[in-house]
Amino acid sequence: MSRLIAFGDSFVVGDLDDFGPTDGNYNPKFPPTHGMTPGEREKYLKYNVSFVSIIAKELDRELVNMAVRGSSNYAQLDQLILFISRGELKPDDIIMFGMTTTCRDRAMRHPCTDVAWDKFLVLDLVYILSTLDSMSKKYSVPIYKFNLFDNPLVGQPFSFNFDFYFDNYIGWDLKANTLTDILNDTWGHNISDRYPYHTHMTVKEEYEQFWTWNRHPSEEGHKKIARWFLKEVFNK
Repeated sequence: MSRLIAFGDSFVVGDLDDFGPTDGNYNPKFPPTHGMTPGEREKYLKYNVSFVSIIAKELDRELVNMAVRGSSNYAQLDQLILFISRGELKPDDIIMFGMTTTCRDRAMRHPCTDVAWDKFLVLDLVYILSTLDSMSKKYSVPIYKFNLFDNPLVGQPFSFNFDFYFDNYIGWDLKANTLTDILNDTWGHNISDRYPYHTHMTVKEEYEQFWTWNRHPSEEGHKKIARWFLKEVFNK
């Protein structure tokens, strides 16, 4: 059976902010409505709730969900490289790579340069996407890249002009090109400010149904994202 291999952070895990009192994101106002352990819950969410699980079922593909809550882009890239090095990538696989905020990709400014932190946020994006494109070409496997809740190219205080193009990058030429935009019906809008971290986001009342209390996509949100990808990316 052909496979869909997914990489990402909590958005790709399918995190519904309901892991229980032992979890760092626990909120007693929103107690879990299930009796699963955290490990059981994570596996259930990955393969039954996440938008990638819905997409895989609609495409009749086996899902391999390698997403990790709080993951950085470099950590995801590490996972993919190790996956390939173990000989686990198959010729008919497709990969979905959710780009998390590049704020997670560097702990500090590089000590040997005078490059400012905000430039690193864009440089890391270029490095990671270039590597993914190289891997896609080498192994003849499509890698669909997309922004989860952040676009580091928006709201930068400097001019960063370059003529890069990345294959299968969903919404590369748009400012509002995140899963947040799919859920809030702002995809393609001409925004000027970078979105806040998703947990600090304000949502209009009519879109609350698509979000959890801690601003992860809800079950309805995952369904909406999946429908969008199936139509706009996979022509279903």
